[in-house]
Amino acid sequence: PATWLATRLRRAKSDLRHGFSPTRLREHGSKLWLGVAKATLALTIFLALSCIEGERRPRASSVISLPSCIQGLMTAVYGLVAHSFALLSPDPTTLSSGFLVIVGAYPGGSTGKCFQAITLGGFGLALGVLVYTILGFLGECTRYLVVEAVSLNEALPPTAHAPTAQGFVFAAWVYLAALVRFGGPKYISFYLYGVLFSFNGIYRTITTGEFRRELLLADFIAYAWGIAIALGVNVLVFPTTAEEQLRGLLVTSLQHVATLAHLTCKTFARELDAEESEVRQVLAKSLRSDYLALDAQLDEMKYELAVSKYSLRHFREMIGAVQALQQ
Repeated sequence: PATWLATRLRRAKSDLRHGFSPTRLREHGSKLWLGVAKATLALTIFLALSCIEGERRPRASSVISLPSCIQGLMTAVYGLVAHSFALLSPDPTTLSSGFLVIVGAYPGGSTGKCFQAITLGGFGLALGVLVYTILGFLGECTRYLVVEAVSLNEALPPTAHAPTAQGFVFAAWVYLAALVRFGGPKYISFYLYGVLFSFNGIYRTITTGEFRRELLLADFIAYAWGIAIALGVNVLVFPTTAEEQLRGLLVTSLQHVATLAHLTCKTFARELDAEESEVRQVLAKSLRSDYLALDAQLDEMKYELAVSKYSLRHFREMIGAVQALQQ
């Protein structure tokens, strides 16, 4: 019908040409702002914990509007968190690295996307710990070799080091991690965690002049705190599943295919005006992004527990049918 087509054309034009317009944000702003709010909450929690001093305890409040039991519980939780967070980090200055960890874990995304980022980031972090250790030992060994070689001529300062070997190893590791990163956007956390953590192996040996295992532990604890906070916010604060997003994307993709098919028929009939021709070109480009987005959403579903009557195989078949229409 003409009314249906006009409505679809207006909606398609608004969605595709003005994806971040005020109208678009009003219609779909709840999910967008929820993701931003969850990510901000995770960063705020980590910042608050980082600013807590272990020796400080909250004073008793003079306000008696809350029951004393609730005040006591809040005081106990505050003291336990502050005391634990202060003791678990041998070097509090390393806690700042946890902010990038939270960003790379996508706490505002779906549970599948968060689990995927943390899983792949965990592999990158494990390799980063290995490279960190190698770089630390190389910095320490090369410093001793240089000191021994020139001990007869002059005494080197305690922070003297020869970073050539570290540079070669770190460059090789960055190159290999970049090859993995080129596999797709889902490997961003792998690259981020692995490269940034391993770089500390060079930075620590330069600043301290030696490889200190307690600093390695402090850096790892900061990353662990970031991952735990991001995962907790993602799961406990208004969680959304990748399956829910995939269902909506399937409906949107079918609507794009239906609108484009109708416009293509009008093109062959030479009944297409200038505005409809513009929408058809935009829809043709949108089908390519929909094709890749369906694969990405299906990949995220593999990392979360399915609670619906449809299995992963059913969704794979549905996506295959939609992608066949898109081609």
